[in-house]
Amino acid sequence: MKTYLCVFELVQRKMKSLTSLIFAIFIIAAVACGDEQATEYTQDIDINTILNDKNWVEVTDTMSINIECMDGDKIAENYVIRNTNEYNKLLDIRWQYFDCPDYELPEIDFNDHTLIGFVTKTGPSEIKRSVYRNDAEEKYFYNIDISITGIEEILIVRNNWLLIPRLEEKYSVIFDTTMIYNY
Repeated sequence: MKTYLCVFELVQRKMKSLTSLIFAIFIIAAVACGDEQATEYTQDIDINTILNDKNWVEVTDTMSINIECMDGDKIAENYVIRNTNEYNKLLDIRWQYFDCPDYELPEIDFNDHTLIGFVTKTGPSEIKRSVYRNDAEEKYFYNIDISITGIEEILIVRNNWLLIPRLEEKYSVIFDTTMIYNY
């Protein structure tokens, strides 16, 4: 009789542990699968505001530039690079393996251009970049539409470098992303 009681107590403890585990999984799933909250912006400018404000004009003379060998773990969130000295600092965050220690940055004429860029990390996706200028506010707005096309375990790090006409020193750049889920 004592053996059955011991087994019964053991089963009862295991059931409590299993019940606690199931409850914890349920709570995590309920929180994770809740309604998606929009990104909370610290400023009141987003792509919808830009598109509906006649003071914002799309900058069409931009050029995507491929800068390789940047270490995604060391790169900052966003960049506005106005001169060669700032540009050469990117060499401090390059990977130190493969051909990267000898990597040279592409030539840029900073008399005519400013380099802007920021990192996005997603799964498989399509990217559309757009830049807008507001001379009254002395601001640029760099938006990236990211259309997520699937879920993968591989994380794709993109630096999203873009050459734009030379920014005056008094102008600032706002960076934003719009996530579109297509899977």
